[in-house]
Amino acid sequence: MPVMSETSNRPIRSVQVVLPSSVPADSADLAAGMAWLRAEGIDVAPPIDRVPYSLPFLAGPDLTRAQELAGALASDARDVVWCGRGGSGALRTLQALDEVVRWARASRHPTTPNFAGGDEGGRPHHPMGDPARRHVPLVGLSDATALLLARQRQSPPGVAIHGPVITQLPRLDVASAEALRTWLRYPDRLPVLRAASPRTVVAGTAEGPLIAGNLSLLAACCGTPEALAAGGAILLLEDVGEPAFRIDRLLAQLWRSGALRGVRGLAFGTWVDCRPDEQVAACLADWGERLGVPCCDGFPVGHSGAVLPVALGLRYKLLADDGVLAPLESLADWLARTDPNPSAQARS
Repeated sequence: MPVMSETSNRPIRSVQVVLPSSVPADSADLAAGMAWLRAEGIDVAPPIDRVPYSLPFLAGPDLTRAQELAGALASDARDVVWCGRGGSGALRTLQALDEVVRWARASRHPTTPNFAGGDEGGRPHHPMGDPARRHVPLVGLSDATALLLARQRQSPPGVAIHGPVITQLPRLDVASAEALRTWLRYPDRLPVLRAASPRTVVAGTAEGPLIAGNLSLLAACCGTPEALAAGGAILLLEDVGEPAFRIDRLLAQLWRSGALRGVRGLAFGTWVDCRPDEQVAACLADWGERLGVPCCDGFPVGHSGAVLPVALGLRYKLLADDGVLAPLESLADWLARTDPNPSAQARS
């Protein structure tokens, strides 16, 4: 039996909320999101208590945020680790994780309790969590894009779900809320995405592993260990509050960096408060035509109330003519396919 196949099929019963980036603009939004999950019968653990920090847009010092995230990913107490909000700070969190793990290895010092876990000799695991816990989904979007890339790139890769942050949950539209409820009951399955009023830029069909993320964060990751490499993949992009000229510049940065070389398909989510609308649409169409791969706009992914969960690394099929993005495998299939020890028995 493939490692973790049973675990990935169990309904989600418990969630650990983390704040690896910013604090919510209004704490009531976070409370409402946790209440949404509790109404679905899920046990929700709130983020750790924090003291005011000199940079008020960050949810505490870098080490605090890193310890919270890594401890949650390593713990066997929760089924899902869920980002409370995006904002800013994920790249700093990843740097703090790397520095602490390097220090622990260099000093042969056991990892601190509730940090990143370790093997029987006290050696720390990958900074994004114990590989034995790779079946535990990390959920988020926006600034969490960097964390999802890091989670998916750990060795072996961990489950990374591009989905609504906790503060978005009360604002989900009916279709998105129902899709999320279904995923909570059957976390092995991911929904089929259908574009609202689909606009086909380049006709055709593409298959490959999916990379989904916020355009601004993907550009910010250039030159980091999390840098986008879209070769052979379908790329799903979204953003918020960016004018058309900046969207063009960000796409040009990815293009010039080589990140888009070999991409198989291009899908666009929502572009909330990105203006002017007609220039944004023209910019996306221009880049779809420039890359010359199957491309469609209008998928329910991003900062609006229309946001469905997708999994990084899973194989998807993009039907640009029909505005459909469909998973070709389950999470259990993906876990088995990426399992470095396929003969091992499932662990609970």
